[in-house]
Amino acid sequence: MINFKRETGHQQVNVILPVPGRERQFLVVIDWKGQGDHGIETLRGATPGRNNPTNNHTFQIENGKGYALQVGVKHSGKNVSVKAKINGELLFDWRGPETDLDNPYWPTKNKRAVGISSGSGNGGNLVIRYSKFIVKPNSDWGWKSPPRGLAVVGASGPAIAANTPGNTNNTNNSNKRTPPNNSNKRTPPNNSNKRTPPNNNSNRAQLVYSWLKQHRDAKPFLSTALKLMCEKSAPKHTNSNSPWH
Repeated sequence: MINFKRETGHQQVNVILPVPGRERQFLVVIDWKGQGDHGIETLRGATPGRNNPTNNHTFQIENGKGYALQVGVKHSGKNVSVKAKINGELLFDWRGPETDLDNPYWPTKNKRAVGISSGSGNGGNLVIRYSKFIVKPNSDWGWKSPPRGLAVVGASGPAIAANTPGNTNNTNNSNKRTPPNNSNKRTPPNNSNKRTPPNNNSNRAQLVYSWLKQHRDAKPFLSTALKLMCEKSAPKHTNSNSPWH
């Protein structure tokens, strides 16, 4: 789902989408070339407005008005279904072979990536504001982990993908250089009488706990580790209104 508002200009608004599990992309275009056509680009080589079965010309985009575009993409065998709605109204519902879809004009380096773009319209001074861009995978998109910087919505809520794509848990460090053994290195004296600074973790946890009691809406976004730290460090309460009881 993407929320946008075109404030000035008459250029098209593009959403770049991958075919799940494939190195193939296509676009959902709103206001193609500023001519009021909306649909898939490209579909069997056609852009919206030229022998394109997904072409929709039933409404005009108004500058300054907000729009919510929802696109569902499903892949089964060698076929794909693409269904798009804008502000709850159906734009198109297309089904066909994946080979009908292509993205020759707005390709990204990673063909599994999701993106936004604009242009190919009349005049200049284009300003488009995006307020929401959410991707919810409903099938195997072929990712070991989501592309970098992609907001993915799952059962546990929004999350940002790691900076490095792919699984980093099984990295082979067999070629990593081993530091020399400094067995002859001088060992510093044992300063057993050295004063140890106080541990402020308990005080910090208490502050977090107190803040959470006032901002209970933040609870679902906490990690389990932070929650356990607060429970362990904070004083025990029997009040049933406590956020942890």
